Amino acid sequence: MQVTSIYTSLFKQNDDLTQFIIKHVATLQDRSVLIITSKIVALAQGRTASLTDKEAIIKSESREIISTPYGTLTLTSAGWCINAGVDESNAYNELVLLPQHTLQVATQIRSMLVNHFKIDNLGIVITDTRTVPLRKATIGRAIATAGLIRLKVILAQPIYTAALAGRHKVILQMR
Repeated sequence: MQVTSIYTSLFKQNDDLTQFIIKHVATLQDRSVLIITSKIVALAQGRTASLTDKEAIIKSESREIISTPYGTLTLTSAGWCINAGVDESNAYNELVLLPQHTLQVATQIRSMLVNHFKIDNLGIVITDTRTVPLRKATIGRAIATAGLIRLKVILAQPIYTAALAGRHKVILQMR
């Protein structure tokens, strides 16, 4: 497996995401997997808000809310997260919300890129980070995929330490 970082220009709100990818990715080989951050998907969808509306946005984006001393724990369509996934980092004095309809977005991007690059097999993964309860860290997660038919989680022998209760191996298999 070869992992390649793609350096791009700044993605701006309401830019066309597929055209942005085509502009910055010279070629995609058959059986490639392209990872796209949820923040860029949200920006393409225009999912931003004013910093002054933060509390109202968190409330409107949440199904359930639990206030804690460390942040607002919320249940959203993407699962449990802090502050309904509302992100202030690198947002230039705005809030970036979680994207909507990510499975549909991943499928549309995959279809357009397969046609553009004239390949048969392409995986698309839209990623986000989430907090881990009672931990001062975040983890990456896939919130939508297209072109990958199977996601298996294989439990390995558990490792018991104070910080790690188990080890998992994740396998993505191309369609």
